[in-house]
Amino acid sequence: MEQRRFLLFLTLSMVILIGWMNVGPLLFPSWFPKPVKPPAKGMDQPADRTETVRAKEGKPAGTDQATASDRPSKSAGGQPADKVSDKTTAEAQNASTEASEKQQAQQKLTLPDHPVKSITLGSENPDSGYFLRVRLTSVGASIVDVELNDERYTTLDKPKGAAKRPQLKVVSNHLQTADHIAPLQPQLPPLTLQAAVPVVDVQLQAVDPRASVNSISWNVAEIERDPDDPTINRSVTFRLVSPDGRFELRKKFWLTKVPLKAGLERTIRDTTPEGYQVHFDLAVRNLGREPASVRYILLGPIGLPLEDADNTHKFRDIKVGFREDDGSIDYEIVRVKEVVGKDDDEIEELKPAPRAFHFIGVDVQ
Repeated sequence: MEQRRFLLFLTLSMVILIGWMNVGPLLFPSWFPKPVKPPAKGMDQPADRTETVRAKEGKPAGTDQATASDRPSKSAGGQPADKVSDKTTAEAQNASTEASEKQQAQQKLTLPDHPVKSITLGSENPDSGYFLRVRLTSVGASIVDVELNDERYTTLDKPKGAAKRPQLKVVSNHLQTADHIAPLQPQLPPLTLQAAVPVVDVQLQAVDPRASVNSISWNVAEIERDPDDPTINRSVTFRLVSPDGRFELRKKFWLTKVPLKAGLERTIRDTTPEGYQVHFDLAVRNLGREPASVRYILLGPIGLPLEDADNTHKFRDIKVGFREDDGSIDYEIVRVKEVVGKDDDEIEELKPAPRAFHFIGVDVQ
C-alpha cells in the first residue's frame, strides 16, 4: 500500500513539473529570461551583450565604445596584441620595401653611356719640348700607341709609297690596320695599361655579357693643356662609375715637358729620361657607406717593337730596379728564356724584399 502511494506521488510530481516548464514561460515570461548566446570563437565580445550591460547601467547605447575595444588584449608572449601586430606588420613592410628596392636597383643598372674619344698627349714635333706623342682612347681608358718624335728613331722598314720611314712606336706594334677599337667588341685587342676590376666587371656583364671595364667607353673628366702651346695636351683624366654607383675609377696619364736649349737638343734628349716616361695613376674611390676591398689586374706594355728578329741576339729582358739606402737604383736583369716554362704553374711564397722596389720593365733589342 505504501509503495503504491509513493509511486503515485512521483508520477504526479513529474507531470506537474513537466507541465509547469511548458506552460510557465507562456503565462509568466518575465520569470523565464532567455539565456545569452555564447560569443563566436575567434571574435571579440558581441555588441548586443555590451549594449545590454550598458542598458542595465542606465547608459545610452553607442556611448563609450572605446571602453571595451581599446583595452589592450594580451598575446601569448605577454605583450599587448596590438603592439605585436604592429611589430609584425612593420617587419613585413620593411622586408617588402627592401626586396622592392633591391629589385628596382637591379632593374635600374645600365651601362655607362659615354662617347668614344681619342686623346693625344705630347706632339709629333721634336721642337715642342715633348719627346713622345701618346694616343689614348676612352674605350677602356687605355694607350693606343706611343711614338718617339726624334728623327733618329724610325723603323727599319719603309712602307711602299711612303716618303720616309715612320717614327718608331714604343708600344702597340701588334695592332694591325684592320684592328678597330670600339666599345663592346667581342675581340677587342689588348692595349697598354688596360685594367680589369672584377667587382665592377660583374655589374657590367649583368647588363651586357660583352661589357667590361676595358670594353666600354669612359668619361673624359679633365684635359690639361700646355700653358705655352694650347694646341698640345699634357695630361688627361678618364673617369668611370660602376652601374650601382658605389665605385668610381679614375685613370690619369701625363707627360713631362723638357726645355730644349739650342745646340744641346741631342744631349738633352739622351740624358733626360723624364721626357720618355708616360706617367700613370689609377685610383679607386668608394662612394658607398660601407668599407669595401677592390682587386684589379693591370696590363703592362703591349706590342713592344722587335726589329730584325732573324738576326737579333736577344728578344726581351726583364729588368727589376731596387732603391738602395743611399738613394741609388740597382737593377737586376732576368732573361725571358729563363722565365718561360720555369714556374710549372706553381705559386711561389711571397716574402718581404730586403730592398725597396722601384720599377719593373721589359727591355727589347
